[in-house]
Amino acid sequence: MKKSAIFVFIVSMLLTMSGCVQVSDVKESDTGSGDYNWLTASQLKQLFTKRTVTSINSSGTESKTYYHSSKGKVTQLRNGKTRKGFWRVTKKRDGSGRICLKMEGGKEQCRAIAKIGGRYYKFVVKKDGQHKKVVSYKKFESGKKLCSPCLYKKF
Repeated sequence: MKKSAIFVFIVSMLLTMSGCVQVSDVKESDTGSGDYNWLTASQLKQLFTKRTVTSINSSGTESKTYYHSSKGKVTQLRNGKTRKGFWRVTKKRDGSGRICLKMEGGKEQCRAIAKIGGRYYKFVVKKDGQHKKVVSYKKFESGKKLCSPCLYKKF
């Protein structure tokens, strides 16, 4: 094997093991096929309810942490500041689900979530059937855990 081929192999293995998976635009019709497993409404509720979720945008430049209450309220921690809002899950006719967030001062946005290679990703739902990955989820924790980056400041 050439040195360049070995290098490419080693880098791809490291990226795979670190969870950095390159995800291109995908169609929702890929549900359950290949590595894409689109979450149902029931799975979304189970994954997010009473959980603190840490995510990072697709460019890797911005991290956010959210707490999703069982009563449909959401609190976001971003750059040491909090925002409040609401969250809900919708169910499509095909059984797939969408997580919808409406943060203070904004309009509601609903997104599809897929599990790919053991990790969760959020996709913008495009009208042409293509979905664009916008968020990678890094951590799901039980309970409200928003205070570690803010040095125990009470909300």
